[in-house]
Formats: sequence, structure tokens, C-alpha cells
Amino acid sequence: MSTSGELYTQDHVVAQVAGSLADQIASMKQSASTIQGIVSDVETYFVSAASGVFGQAMDDWNTKYGQIISQYDTWLQDYQTGHEGINNAHSDALSIAGKVGGGGGDVYSALSGN
Repeated sequence: MSTSGELYTQDHVVAQVAGSLADQIASMKQSASTIQGIVSDVETYFVSAASGVFGQAMDDWNTKYGQIISQYDTWLQDYQTGHEGINNAHSDALSIAGKVGGGGGDVYSALSGN
């Protein structure tokens, strides 16, 4: 929990996980690009049955990487949308608590879990 007295989840933990995922995805994108270059070179300079099998295996690998990257992009968009919703709800709760009058602090404390 944040010690600032505001309603937040463990943002630092989520940010750390999101940062690790972003680093991994960046590495995967670089690997996919490198592999695609190697596959292109093999297809150009080594025409054989073995190179065809190699190319198919690498294309399958790149397709699976693409699926993981797409799922990550979807997760990231959903996370950002959810985080925005939490922040908006927090602002709304503060506004409502302020309008309650003397009991606003009690409402805020109840909502924050303190």
C-alpha cells in the first residue's frame, strides 16, 4: 500500500512487473527480427530440403513470438485502462467524501481500508 494516504494498489510492484515484461518483450522483438534475417539469408544462400525445414521451424517460432507479443500488448492496454479507472474512482471518492461534510474523513478512511 502507498503510505501517502491515497487509495492505490501496490503500484511499485505492478510497475516492476510491467517493466520486466516490457524488457522481455523488447528482447523478444529483437530476437524475432534477428531470426527473420537469418531465415531470409538461409533461404537465399542455402537452398535445400534442410533449409526449408529450418525456415518453417523458425517461421513457427516467430509466429508464436508474435502471438505472445500481441497478448502482451492487449494486457498492457487493459492494464492502462484499468489503472485509469482506479485513478478516476479515487478522485470521485475524494470528491464525494468532501461533499459529505463532517463525515467525509470517515468515508475516506473506510474506503481506503485504514
